[in-house]
Amino acid sequence: MGLIAVAPVRRPKNFALAVNLGSIGTRHCSRVDQRGRSPDPARLKVKIIITGGVQATIAAKRAALPIPVVFTMADPVGAGVVASLAHPGGNMTGQSLAIEEQFAGKWLELLKEAAPQVSRVAYLWNPLNHSSATSWKAMQGLAPTVRLTLQSVEIRDPKDIDTAFAAIIGDRAEGVIVWRLAVDAGGLMSYGPSFYELWRHAATYVDKILKGTKPADLPVEQPTRYELVVNLKTAKALGLSIPPAILARADEVIE
Repeated sequence: MGLIAVAPVRRPKNFALAVNLGSIGTRHCSRVDQRGRSPDPARLKVKIIITGGVQATIAAKRAALPIPVVFTMADPVGAGVVASLAHPGGNMTGQSLAIEEQFAGKWLELLKEAAPQVSRVAYLWNPLNHSSATSWKAMQGLAPTVRLTLQSVEIRDPKDIDTAFAAIIGDRAEGVIVWRLAVDAGGLMSYGPSFYELWRHAATYVDKILKGTKPADLPVEQPTRYELVVNLKTAKALGLSIPPAILARADEVIE
């Protein structure tokens, strides 16, 4: 089995647990960088490929290999990876993180609830990512309802990070919206699908395919569990007091 991802899987021990739950083992792991380069999967001689993220999944699709692919990504239909969630077709199926626009309003509401004084927020996003693009459009319409002004900060490549944050500082943004991985690394809060559950379900799909089920016969699954995560260490460093109502709703509090 091969694993291709654009970044380290969140909490690798969780994925290892998911693999054990699916009664499968790994033989090879490779990594795709943000520009979509990767070792040739055909040379790895694997029976199945697992991809994490939009770019890694699209790279696997473009390779057009006769190898089943189980993905975990946002909006696989919008990205052109599968024909539909119910009938993916071809040799690719997996887990959809749901379209980010579904969470756009929640992100803005939580940020305003945690820091009422914030009025200007930057959104870091990749315009080549279909789900991030739809999320940006949704937030533009929702921001005025919570009295926030948005700053669009586009990142197409890791080398753009320094330039992006220079723009955020220059435009005096008081908050930044990113994905869950940033909260593990020191961000303030996140709300979205449980990555642990997504990887666990992906492992069960791998198990089914290795036992003979065709990927085309497995509908793309959508999240059933969502989590609110709060990083109190970051809140303390920022001088913020997180409202008790948010902490009471939190699925995980990082202390």
